[in-house]
Amino acid sequence: MKIKAEKKTLLEAVTPTLCALSTKALIPALECIFFKAGDGKLTVTGYDLAKGVKTETDIYIEEEGELLLNAQKLTSILRALPDGMVEISADQNHKVTIISGKIKFEILGLSTEGYPSIPELSGDRYFEIPKGILKKLCQQLLFSVSLDEKRPVLTGINFEINADKMTLVSCDAFRLSIRHETVNSSEIMKFIVPGKTLQELIKLLDDSDDVVRAELTNKHIIMNFDNLYFFSRLIEGEYIDYLKPIPKDTSIEVRVKLDDIIASCERAGLVIDERVKSPVKITVMPDGLLLSCDSVNGKVRDEISAKVTGGDLEIGFNNRYLLDALRAAALSGDEEVVLRFKTSLVGMSVQPVDHDSYFYLVLPVRLNDEQ
Repeated sequence: MKIKAEKKTLLEAVTPTLCALSTKALIPALECIFFKAGDGKLTVTGYDLAKGVKTETDIYIEEEGELLLNAQKLTSILRALPDGMVEISADQNHKVTIISGKIKFEILGLSTEGYPSIPELSGDRYFEIPKGILKKLCQQLLFSVSLDEKRPVLTGINFEINADKMTLVSCDAFRLSIRHETVNSSEIMKFIVPGKTLQELIKLLDDSDDVVRAELTNKHIIMNFDNLYFFSRLIEGEYIDYLKPIPKDTSIEVRVKLDDIIASCERAGLVIDERVKSPVKITVMPDGLLLSCDSVNGKVRDEISAKVTGGDLEIGFNNRYLLDALRAAALSGDEEVVLRFKTSLVGMSVQPVDHDSYFYLVLPVRLNDEQ
């Protein structure tokens, strides 16, 4: 194999694949990228059996071939080279030579024989969505994905697509997040994508309106954008009935500025003792909210204005869980939200004022008598 390309071009081909590599693999091949030169293209693949990234780049190929290269070693070398043309060649014994000007590296590659088979990168069902919207959806839902492997379906985000309407859901034992969005599709689909996979996908997405085409097979989702394929195994199983925990007939509504309540929660966090997870107490008053916290580190009381409908209430929350939901709502660009309460033992919902694109439910924690 022998290829020539600009350093920048090679890095753009290799770097996206790094997020799909296993750092503690029992199989050495999974710590490598699959480097293939043929048909005028350089194809680079990273794969850890659960997720993978494949890039395709037009380059000058003097001699076709394929081999495995240690991803971290190759990337470190490329980054250390000056800008300009780079030549990469390999002999039959997989000895790799990298030349840039008067700089010459020699490293060892591996045969591709031990590399696992890549799933078929096309599906029979698809949907299309702008990169920026998909990125924001993941950011607004991943915080409430469960880390408990005993319930695998909750470790991912549930996708439900019905023609051009898409609903995404994540849920752990303390929070529920629901997001609605419009997509380009004519299909009906339900599937669960691992949260860990989507954390890596976010790193590859920008905020543009460029389209991601997502195709689905029985076991995988394949997302195509920017001359790359991002693919992942799906989580098997049926998702929970996520509508069941949503409280009915809430009696108290509070319309509040997002900036005000987020800042108040952040101030409360300054005195919270993380070792005992001191709760933040919200007191609903006729003309606003009182947020307070009493811990071994200190005390804080903070009143903010709000439009309140209904009675008074005292309720406690894990401050981080509350902040996660409020910050996720803020990503939608809303200035205000409506907080809905029922009792001190029932979850509080965070909803938009004038649309229905998101819904967040945060379960309360019991307050001690002295709080």
